Amino acid sequence: MLESLSSNATVAKIRCIEGKMLTESRLHELIYKKSVGEAAEFLKGVPRFKTDLETVDPATIHRGHLEELVEKSSFELYRRLCRFQQFDKIPFYNFIMFRHETEQILSMINCINSGVVHSFINTLPGFVLENSRLPFLEISKCESYEQLLEVLKKTDYGKVLKGIPLKEDGSINYPACELELRKYYFNKIFASVRRDFPGKDAEILDKYIRMNIDFINIVNAFRLKKYFNYNAEHIKQRMLPFSSISKSKMNRLYECETAEDMLDKLKRLPLLKDGVSAQMIETACDKARYSLARRLLRSSQSAPVVMYAFMTICNFETGNIIKIIEGIRYGLPPAEIEKLIII
Repeated sequence: MLESLSSNATVAKIRCIEGKMLTESRLHELIYKKSVGEAAEFLKGVPRFKTDLETVDPATIHRGHLEELVEKSSFELYRRLCRFQQFDKIPFYNFIMFRHETEQILSMINCINSGVVHSFINTLPGFVLENSRLPFLEISKCESYEQLLEVLKKTDYGKVLKGIPLKEDGSINYPACELELRKYYFNKIFASVRRDFPGKDAEILDKYIRMNIDFINIVNAFRLKKYFNYNAEHIKQRMLPFSSISKSKMNRLYECETAEDMLDKLKRLPLLKDGVSAQMIETACDKARYSLARRLLRSSQSAPVVMYAFMTICNFETGNIIKIIEGIRYGLPPAEIEKLIII
């Protein structure tokens, strides 16, 4: 009974917050702002961001700072929701921090490969540095894969990366690192779901997360086929080994001879019932993910399901705002910015 009351309180709070987020019409208003300063002034008037942006001076704010404040706002909202019913004591609810840590480690690997290691600290979000248990200041000083592994050796991330050898040219095998880190991330999430929640909640959440992974695999498989002409075995090796779709159906997708054949099969998937094109496959998958999250947020009474769906929506909202800010900064026409928005 207490669990149910706790869940209901969290679900009600999240639905209340969702009502304060940017609507489709308000997003269109933002698209037509003429400068980053105008965009900042507009966002200060949005209930969802009012408190987090109240000290911002639109006359002096620059693009990078405004984007970080928007990202930080979503992270702080997540932390407040976790503390609301003491969900921060349940391992599953660390999924946002795990994701940020994974992204930043991959960013550092990319910096090492590109020879721009000193740029990492400049792009590291302050809220990640402040809230993660990883030694990101030490990570930022690494100039090689060996040094990175040494800093991470006592962490699970270090154990995952340790088994990935350098490529023949001495560079880090970024695709292998990305795949193994993401496999670790989702295995950790699935283990938490099974351990932390009762049967029905775990079942719904497990399926929902797998559906999200399906979209990731679909986009990656199509890219590998269209732009690199990978064969089926190479594609399978690069996919995350989790799915809500049967293995045989996914294999038939991977085994398509051409990208056009693959696209034809994708059009028949219930996940993409609204249609998909070769040029807009990532957008189509993102819109399907967004629509799925909105449906679950409105229909589910499970706190972990609604929380995961809501943070997916927040991630899209943040991404939309950042795309708009960057579009404004670099002078893109509003019609072009609009094509990038997920609603």
